[in-house]
Amino acid sequence: MVRVAFDHRLSLRITIRRILVVLLLMMAMNSLGDSFFNNYAYAAKSGLSCTKAGLKSGSLICTKVKGKLIWQPVKKKQTLSVQFPAKASISSQTIPITYSASSGLRIKTTSTSPAICTIDNKIISLIASGYCVIRLNQSGNSRFLSASTKEIKILILASNQISFSLPNSLLLSTNTYPLSGTSTSGLQLTYESLTPEICSSTETTLVLIKPGLCTIRASQSGSDFYEAAPPVEATIAIQGSNKILFSPSDSLLLSTNAYPLSGTSTSGLPLTYESLTPEICSITETTLTLIKLGLCTIRASQSGSDFYEAAPPVEATITISDTRVTSDQVDVVTGFQVKPIYVVPSDGVDHSYDTNGYIAGVLNEGNNYLREQIGYSVPIDKNATGYDIQYLKSNLSTAYIQSAQDLLEKLLTESTALENPGANRKDYIFFIDTNILRDGAACGYAGRPGISAVVAIGKGVVNGAICTGKSLNFNDYAASSWPHELFHNFGVSHTPDDPCDFMRGNPETPGTCPSNGRLTIDKERTRYVSSSAQGQDILKLRVWESYTERADLLANCFLNPVPRADGVNYAYCPTGTQTIGALKNCWSSINSVTLEEFVNGAWKSLGSGEHFSDPWGSQVSWKCSDAGYTAPWNQLTVTMPGISLYRWMVNGSESEQFKVIWVR
Repeated sequence: MVRVAFDHRLSLRITIRRILVVLLLMMAMNSLGDSFFNNYAYAAKSGLSCTKAGLKSGSLICTKVKGKLIWQPVKKKQTLSVQFPAKASISSQTIPITYSASSGLRIKTTSTSPAICTIDNKIISLIASGYCVIRLNQSGNSRFLSASTKEIKILILASNQISFSLPNSLLLSTNTYPLSGTSTSGLQLTYESLTPEICSSTETTLVLIKPGLCTIRASQSGSDFYEAAPPVEATIAIQGSNKILFSPSDSLLLSTNAYPLSGTSTSGLPLTYESLTPEICSITETTLTLIKLGLCTIRASQSGSDFYEAAPPVEATITISDTRVTSDQVDVVTGFQVKPIYVVPSDGVDHSYDTNGYIAGVLNEGNNYLREQIGYSVPIDKNATGYDIQYLKSNLSTAYIQSAQDLLEKLLTESTALENPGANRKDYIFFIDTNILRDGAACGYAGRPGISAVVAIGKGVVNGAICTGKSLNFNDYAASSWPHELFHNFGVSHTPDDPCDFMRGNPETPGTCPSNGRLTIDKERTRYVSSSAQGQDILKLRVWESYTERADLLANCFLNPVPRADGVNYAYCPTGTQTIGALKNCWSSINSVTLEEFVNGAWKSLGSGEHFSDPWGSQVSWKCSDAGYTAPWNQLTVTMPGISLYRWMVNGSESEQFKVIWVR
């Protein structure tokens, strides 16, 4: 047996090395951490103790529970999602919302604004207006971390209702009306006119423009805590004033039998007529039937409509006679005609020249002379029994008539010829029972151009002057006076250089035309027959027998011959195609013009026009006299007689209203 000596000192050294290795290993393991030790030294299990909070091992984490560190599974994060409206009306009462946690765990909800809303099982109950705030919590469990708290904010709007109404109707003359609607929110309303051509609105005022249905919309857009109110519309009838214009003839011959009633109303609505003396006259619709001599009284009415008030009725009395008439009778002649009127001064003697045949004879002789000279004659107003010669007892004295310069206007006004003008164009010749005119300087005079003339037919010499009786060329000098003045109305001026021409001044003054000379009407046809050298070619005018309906012949308008009772400016125009202009205003700067007509209670555009210094054309004397100024004009074609109301819109604004009396 071999014995090996054992050195105890060597054994000690080995032991010490081993201890050092173990210590170094333990120090290294400690520097790697308990995780390494635990992971590699032994397997971690849920529920076992661990050394440091937060250490992880697989799906476990070292967690302190009740003062002890133990391994527990790692908790997952969770999120909350919620869907809700940004705002709601309190009238809804409840609002459903949806929410969920990604963990699937139940969420706790709490209202932090219980005065505004409460919540129960995803249903929010609304209490008051304001902001409804709901808090959502999920605290997690052993598998899930608690979720971040969510707060949602919903604007709860109080309901808002409008109370707004208008009266059923208002008169246009009211002009304005206060708008006084309210809202349950107490907030101010805004108003809008849906019919701006009928009415407009300011902040709290309705402005009436013209008759028609006016519709106003009231709105309230809400506020931070009030919802917008449903708009409310209200409609009101704007009623225009309504006045009857009815002035029939003052007198009618019983032989007329039937007479058309042609009154009008400012509303444009038709009139109804009633005879208050049915034993004297009767009425069927618009025809007056004469029964016997006496006073016939007629009542004209107009009951109004949705857009016009009822008009005050108007009564008129007509004298039904068998001899003399004081107003124009029903026409037998169509188109242009001379209207003879016998005038007796207020202090003059009535010689009955209208009924004894004198004026009729003067008319016949004058027309015979025209036919002899130019082959044409003018139509004379007629009725069923002969010439329709009207009688006028003037308010003017003999002295005034003999010296006056303005008889044309005064007699036209006194005769009311243009108040109820009828359908046919007329030239009014006033045969005045006086010896002289203009203090003996004239036996007649007329407008040039114009629609009226005066002729003296009194017998006898005054200061050496005489206006009636036999002359060099006529059985009665008055037979030359009325056609002479009529030609002035046509636009013809005096002939200056032919002493025997019909149109020279005072053509039969002794010594001016040779004693054997014969008055001729433009003998050479170079002045006013087939020529317009003296202002007008009379053969081009629509005034001759059998030619009064020739549309190719001329017929001009006359502006404001005399004021009418309604006070509206007007023109007296033949039917056909006419140039219509402004009547009283001129402008230095016109950008646009439109002519409108009042039809069935509303303004209707007749189209854009132009502007010019002579807005009615060269044959009408009215014009813009200032340099650079113009007035609007438009061309119209009107075929039916009647009275039409027009207005000019200049640069988008109404400039003036005027009427046109359209006659054949």
